[in-house]
Amino acid sequence: MTVTESGGSETSVVGGNSSEEVCYQLTHDFLVPALRSWLSQKQRETVEGRVELMLEDRAATWKARQENRYLPSLWEWLEILRRTDRRRWLEGQRRMMQVAGRWHLRRSVTVLSVLLASLLCGLFVYRRAESAVRQREMIDLVQGLRDARAAVVPTDIELLKQRAEYAVPELRRQLLLVQAGTDQQLNLAAGLVALGEEVDEELLSAIEKLLLASRLEQLPVMSGIFRALSERLRPGLLGVLSSVSESPARRLNAACLISSWLVGGGDAEAESALGSAVEFLALEVVKQRPLDVPALQELLQPAFPQLLPVLTRMHSGKTLGPLQRAVALGVLADAVREDAAALVDLVLQSGEESFGVLLPSLERLSDGVVKRLRSVLTEKPMGQWDEEPLGASWEEMTAVLRRELESCGGVVNDRSAMCLSLPFDRFLEIAEECECVAIDQCVCGRWRLKGVVPPVCPRSGVVMVVSGGCRLACRWSSFPELRRTRSWMVWYRRR
Repeated sequence: MTVTESGGSETSVVGGNSSEEVCYQLTHDFLVPALRSWLSQKQRETVEGRVELMLEDRAATWKARQENRYLPSLWEWLEILRRTDRRRWLEGQRRMMQVAGRWHLRRSVTVLSVLLASLLCGLFVYRRAESAVRQREMIDLVQGLRDARAAVVPTDIELLKQRAEYAVPELRRQLLLVQAGTDQQLNLAAGLVALGEEVDEELLSAIEKLLLASRLEQLPVMSGIFRALSERLRPGLLGVLSSVSESPARRLNAACLISSWLVGGGDAEAESALGSAVEFLALEVVKQRPLDVPALQELLQPAFPQLLPVLTRMHSGKTLGPLQRAVALGVLADAVREDAAALVDLVLQSGEESFGVLLPSLERLSDGVVKRLRSVLTEKPMGQWDEEPLGASWEEMTAVLRRELESCGGVVNDRSAMCLSLPFDRFLEIAEECECVAIDQCVCGRWRLKGVVPPVCPRSGVVMVVSGGCRLACRWSSFPELRRTRSWMVWYRRR
């Protein structure tokens, strides 16, 4: 026995009345740790051995005091399961592992539940915050689209497409707030259509009215956006174009949309309606401001084969003012800019005022232009009118009428009749009988009036004249001297 300090595992007190406590320790207790280390030395050389020793130690500790804090940790529990043979476990070890497994399962489930709940709460808060930010951004974008100019609308719509799920509700909300019939309503409707949303009949009717009331600079952009509704808008547009009671601006917008959407796609009815209104379209084109003409050219490009002959006739006539002739010249020059022969013909018809407009195209096609000009120089001038042969509808003048005209000092041939002393009232009767369509010149006493024509129909007071291929008109009241004349040269045609 060895005397030791108080606190040893085994003590003995000698002399109960002693004032000082004496403790003793067995000598072989010093050998226990060393012996244990020596016995387990070989087992500690491997991972499996060390795990088995840990299992024995944890099982002994837990058996002495069965509390959860003496159970192996989760990592130790997993290592014991993986590194040891369960069939060799003792009953106490097996029981401890089962208790530890249930304990770690409950803790894991609790921890995972808390983590999952925290994750869900965080995700919910994040989504709410993100949604609020996106909604604020979308409100700004939709308001920007609402107030945008037509040229900027496609760019704003592309921004909305990136967040369509936020844009559509805001677009519909803003549509309910804006005033009907404004550009703001048109822009918001364009956004909905561009995002592929369904359009009800009420909104479709509003879109049709807005398109027909749009300015020309808006139409090229809006026609591209609303092309998806072309079939649904088609009946209304054709009706507006065909109705002469509609305002010219609405008819022009309808024609532009029909030309852009329907012409060239095999729609015979649309092409026919546009062909019937080609005179109106040509006149409206030359009436526009020069700044608006490029937009019209873009929209009416499919209808140009029908429109160009009428524009050419108007430009070569004398009915247009200087600005209108300049607009017509610009449209024609753009249409024939790749045709050297057509450019030369346009120069010859227009005169000096066309040089500034046509010179760039003429220089670019100089070879073809020079060739065409040389061919024009070699042409011989005509000595007489190159008249077309008489058609099947022309009929010979009756013998009685011929004798009456000749008795008044007149001359009659297959196309014209001239008389010197026919009374005016009788002349009107003969004109109606022959269904006179043209009077080329009038000889009145001592002067000649070229291109001045008395009326064919005295009831309307209007004369329609064909002279040299041009159609002229004048009022009877404008030439009171013609009331007294008795000499006429009459062209006639019977149906």
